[in-house]
Amino acid sequence: MASILLLFIILAVTNGNDEVETIRQEVQRLANIVISLQNQVVDLQSQQKRDTRANTPEYGFMAMLSYNIGNLHLNQPIVFDKVITNIGDAYNSQNGMFTCIVSGTYLFNFNIMADTTEYVEAALAVNGIHINNAISDHTGSTIWDMGTSSALLRLREGDVVSVVIQWPDRADNTLHANGFTTFSGYLLRQAESSFIHKRQII
Repeated sequence: MASILLLFIILAVTNGNDEVETIRQEVQRLANIVISLQNQVVDLQSQQKRDTRANTPEYGFMAMLSYNIGNLHLNQPIVFDKVITNIGDAYNSQNGMFTCIVSGTYLFNFNIMADTTEYVEAALAVNGIHINNAISDHTGSTIWDMGTSSALLRLREGDVVSVVIQWPDRADNTLHANGFTTFSGYLLRQAESSFIHKRQII
C-alpha cells in the first residue's frame, strides 16, 4: 500500500514538473514575440522619420545689404538686395519680402548696424504687424553697435515677412552694409493638415 502511494506521489510530481516546463516555454515564446514586435515598432518609427524628412520641402534664405542705405522712414521695408541663399525662391530681393509658400514653423533672424553717430530701430513684421525689434545705437559711442533679433513663428501660406524701419523717421540716418545688416529665415517643419489657419507666435 505504501509503495502504491509513493508511486502516485512520484507521478504527480513528475506531471507537475512537466506542466511548469510547458508554461515556462510558453512564457519565453511570448516574450520573444514581444521583443520582436518592439523592434518592428522602432524600425517603423525610424522609417517614418526618414520619410517625413525626405518629403518635407526646403525653404530658406539669407540676404544682406550690398551698400549703405539712408533716407529711412517709418515702416519702410529694408530691401536686402544681395542674396546669399534662396532655397525655394520665396524671398524677393527687389522688395525685401519673404512670402510663405508652405504653412509651417519658421525661424527668422535679422541684424542691423547704424552708421557712426546714428541710431536706428528695426522690426520684424508679418503682414505689416511688428513682431520683435532690434536697435543699433551709435549716438553715445564710437564703438560699432549691432542690433539682432530672432523669432520663431507659425506661418500660413501667403503670409509676408519683412524687416521694416521702426524709428526714427529721419532722412539722414543710415544702415551700414558690408555684411552687418542681414536677414535670414528657414522652414523648420511643415504644418500638419489640421493646422489652424491663424498665425501664432510660439
